[in-house]
Amino acid sequence: MVCSAKCMADWDKDPTQQKVHAQNCTTKCGITYMDDTTQDYMTCLMAHDCITFPSINVTCPVDKLTASVAPNASLATLTGEWWQQWGYNALWDCYPCQHIHSMQKKNDSTWAYTYSYDVFLVNGSLKYYGQTWMLPDNEPGTPALIEYNYMGTLHNETWYILDSKPDRYVVLVDCSYMFSWTNVGSILWVRPNVVLTQAEMDDIAAVYKKVMGWNFPEDFCPTQHGPSCPTGGVNGGSML
Repeated sequence: MVCSAKCMADWDKDPTQQKVHAQNCTTKCGITYMDDTTQDYMTCLMAHDCITFPSINVTCPVDKLTASVAPNASLATLTGEWWQQWGYNALWDCYPCQHIHSMQKKNDSTWAYTYSYDVFLVNGSLKYYGQTWMLPDNEPGTPALIEYNYMGTLHNETWYILDSKPDRYVVLVDCSYMFSWTNVGSILWVRPNVVLTQAEMDDIAAVYKKVMGWNFPEDFCPTQHGPSCPTGGVNGGSML
């Protein structure tokens, strides 16, 4: 908490629109010093409104994104294994080795989503982190509404799949909400060992430009993925 308090003291000095530097600072504190006691403490603080956060004045273009979801897209589009190749949010989408180990249907209404990535610690090193989330199924052509706990804090996300080739790539834009913090991001997921063609890159760029006004790949970070990344599994909960 002392570590995070130092980050928050510099909140107003962060010039980035999505407070990337400040969020990176608090996340490094959380990952570095996280244990069961800390997670329980944060959960209790938030459940009883004992802690507040300054706002991140970012607006998610909900109506436009909802209207732009690909007609046949749903969580089923992400079935199987994927690696992130490109990310938009300069913090959350630019961690190295973001990996969907599996997306599997558990029953008629639930998907098991197992993912991992490398996160930064206070000392500048990386730590392998992963979770398994149970996600509610969604109808094709609609956004996916997701709720999960991350380091003791409750998060809500909406995933919008704008385009896909199920055996090649998925264009996913997300809006994340944690109390007064709103983040807008996007991940371009690719199947293992897929190398995108120039035609595919052009198609993806056209989607991003039309819906979000973003320039792809210029506005995105290329991320480390594939064989050079950790290969450990994630067995429920957090892998730390």
